[in-house]
Amino acid sequence: MAYGTTNNFDDWLLNNPNYYVSPEDISLAKNNATFADTLMSSKDQYYTGGDKAQANNLLENARAMYGNYTAGKSGNAYTPTKNYGSQYTDKIDSLLNDITEPEEFTYDYIDDPAYQSILQTAQREGARSAENTMGNYAGMTGGLPSSAAVAAAQQANNYQLSQVQDAIPTLYNAAYGRYQDQQNNKLNALGAVQSVDNTGYGRYRDTVGDYTTEQARQDALKQLKEKWLKSY
Repeated sequence: MAYGTTNNFDDWLLNNPNYYVSPEDISLAKNNATFADTLMSSKDQYYTGGDKAQANNLLENARAMYGNYTAGKSGNAYTPTKNYGSQYTDKIDSLLNDITEPEEFTYDYIDDPAYQSILQTAQREGARSAENTMGNYAGMTGGLPSSAAVAAAQQANNYQLSQVQDAIPTLYNAAYGRYQDQQNNKLNALGAVQSVDNTGYGRYRDTVGDYTTEQARQDALKQLKEKWLKSY
């Protein structure tokens, strides 16, 4: 049964004056429709011949989940519970910010160590090629320099340097690939941190559930003790 709005909750209170509903439960129900539904259905079950233990457990879990308190079987033993405090909140927020607002990808081949390495190799090989070409021409001309030898040496050097320019697109793609890998790593890190955080929250919820069960057990023991004292 869905009750829904605050008006329905107020009507329900008026129509069921024999139900005990604590001030804390009323306040929470007026501010949380989901809790209000659980409160009303649990109280209806409790007061109309349903499974009282089940109704109480459902309501206690809802109190702990939405209001961070329990109230015992009677509903009037208000006891605050410890809020879940994630130690990963800052890390998750930081990763989310990096992922949703990433730094813009930029690339300048001059600053790329790989480019500088290729350039140095090309300059060294270009000088060697030019020197070899000059040597070959000198052998043909008896050691005399010629414009043809100079032109051929320059051409050999330029060829080596042209290899550097040809490498720039490959270097750009490699840099962009690293940028994408960094973003993917952040996504994976976010998933891992959230998984650990969810595990921690699950343990917290188990603790709250255990606390609620223990509270119900203590209430039952108290009632048995009172019953025994009366019959003694």
